[in-house]
Amino acid sequence: MEDKDISFQVHDNGSSLGINITSFTVYKCGDIKHGNYPAPEMAIWRVTSKNIEGGKMGSQIKYGSFSDVTITNIPPKPLANGGCYVVYAGASDKNGYPRLATMGFKLNAGGKAILMNESEYREVFIGSAG
Repeated sequence: MEDKDISFQVHDNGSSLGINITSFTVYKCGDIKHGNYPAPEMAIWRVTSKNIEGGKMGSQIKYGSFSDVTITNIPPKPLANGGCYVVYAGASDKNGYPRLATMGFKLNAGGKAILMNESEYREVFIGSAG
């Protein structure tokens, strides 16, 4: 399976200026149980900044990428067409205050990433709570 070319941008109040990602984790939707994120080792990809305070990863990251400022905690697994995924990201804002971001996306049959709307995202968690 070919690698997907998917990039993510973290914003704070609509701006990415001064934002630095400190951790970035991707889970399969099906691994979310009882409305909770799974343990970090269940991730299909996880990277963290070597310099957690203020991190130097910037505000954008490409799936599966790494650099000299990241530690790959869990190497990337292939994303499947038709798959459903949830991202959980830690970041710091321009003043160094911590921020958390989360979102969901699906890959259509052609491999194009489509952002989940709020009700779809909620369903991943609420639907898994039963």
